[in-house]
Amino acid sequence: MGSRGTVVAAKRTCPACGAHVNVENLQGHLAKVHPRESVRLELAEPAAHAARRTRAAPMSRGTRRGIAALGIAVASVVLAAVLGGFLLGPSGGTIHFDPWSYDFGDIGQSVVSTTFRLHNQGEVPLRIEGASTSCMCTTARITYGGQMSPTYGFHANPGGWSLSLPPGAEALLEVFYDPQAHPELGPFAREVYVLSSDPNLREATVGIRGMEV
Repeated sequence: MGSRGTVVAAKRTCPACGAHVNVENLQGHLAKVHPRESVRLELAEPAAHAARRTRAAPMSRGTRRGIAALGIAVASVVLAAVLGGFLLGPSGGTIHFDPWSYDFGDIGQSVVSTTFRLHNQGEVPLRIEGASTSCMCTTARITYGGQMSPTYGFHANPGGWSLSLPPGAEALLEVFYDPQAHPELGPFAREVYVLSSDPNLREATVGIRGMEV
């Protein structure tokens, strides 16, 4: 409304030529001055209106946090896959034991031992990186080429030792069981875990069992 009470007509800019035209006269202006443009504008307006209606709503804070968490999880998996080889050391070789388990049968209260033959059946060197056992009553050590590893047990195992076993070569895994570590008589079963560079069996397991009498 003007300063003296007169009604000021609403204006709109013509999308074709930029002229200011009363809103109620815009369609007539387009039809008379821009007949071809009016057809294109009439076709474009519904499409633009539909695009505005289908524009995605802003994401909530929870949705953004969920997407961020998913991105972090994916990045962590990729990073673990990339760094896995560096953390575990180079892969290669194929570890094999003969036998994979041994039965002592009936034993008394003296320490008993057995030897597993450790083969590299692969085509590249096999790296042996240590061992551990499932119980303090069981210990193990590896020998190859006249050299012997530290003795490995249930906990506090020494680090820094490794062995490179050529393709087709054989080392020996000696396993010791001390029945006096437990006062109970009866059956027992223990395991020894050998860590190697075999990509399909990073931690190979051999077992012993028997009967304390």
